[in-house]
Amino acid sequence: MTIISFPSSPTTGQRYTAANGVTYIWDNEKWQSEASTFGTGMNYILPPATNSRLGGVQIGANINVDINGVISVSSQIQADWNETNATNADFIKNKPTIVNPIQSDWNQTNNGSLDYIKNKPSVPQLPANSTGYLYNNGSGTLNWVAGISLSTLKSVVSASTSFTDFQSRISAL
Repeated sequence: MTIISFPSSPTTGQRYTAANGVTYIWDNEKWQSEASTFGTGMNYILPPATNSRLGGVQIGANINVDINGVISVSSQIQADWNETNATNADFIKNKPTIVNPIQSDWNQTNNGSLDYIKNKPSVPQLPANSTGYLYNNGSGTLNWVAGISLSTLKSVVSASTSFTDFQSRISAL
């Protein structure tokens, strides 16, 4: 690898030919390559070196430059989900908070509880061991009508000519 040692106090328009055969021109801000072994019209811009940057490479953050100008990069650091010290290189910023899943509870009555189910439909309880049927009176509410056998219900349904007729026949029972 060729080390380029640019003049320390260049003047505008000054040319410098590096050991690699590339000629650079100082434009009072940065060195730009002339047409050279890199081909005509290609410019390679190198900002001036400072205490914290060398040719546009920031020193630190796992990038090192030794006394001979050789740039090296430290080995990669594996991110650690459990790292809590924000100054460590393996710390993960902006991690999402993972919450434990909550099982909803149909019987929960405390609406402040996390397992409470909002807007549950009301489900009527059917009487046990009783003859009857569920009946919608048109309001959207199901009612249990007791004391009617299945055969009586079938005959009312068969005889009804409309829903209104069915309602009046059931009400008459």
